[in-house]
Amino acid sequence: CPSPCLTQSPSRSTPSGRITSAMDDLTVFVGNLPFSVNEMDVRRDFEACGMITDFRFPFHEDTGKPKGFAIITYATRDGAQNALSKHETDYDGRTIFVRLDAVKGKGKGKGKSDKGYGKGKGDAGDWGNGKGKGRKGPRDLSEMPQGC
Repeated sequence: CPSPCLTQSPSRSTPSGRITSAMDDLTVFVGNLPFSVNEMDVRRDFEACGMITDFRFPFHEDTGKPKGFAIITYATRDGAQNALSKHETDYDGRTIFVRLDAVKGKGKGKGKSDKGYGKGKGDAGDWGNGKGKGRKGPRDLSEMPQGC
């Protein structure tokens, strides 16, 4: 799928193992994109590979600048296969990496386990009663020092 920004890097070749395993997935990850490119250019260049059903081009929330990658879902396996052929090619001066997008499973997030890790999560016989060190200072007026 030719495009004006993409040229084959002469010293690198597409890894055949990744392409053959791509046959059962339609979503590709495109990494190391130049920060100077915009969403429309990347989409146009990768639409040359096949019909796109989903296109994600994330930006940093605080700066509004692109994060340097795109996640593209194609309608057909041929589209994804064509996109994978752009692996390790030059895109506007940078070598891009195109691979199948990893299947997302359960991450290592905090989760809700019965282990009770973290502050105040254990039971009374385990890590304390979860109430911290208690209030500081006097609890009623009889405990207050004279003159307060």
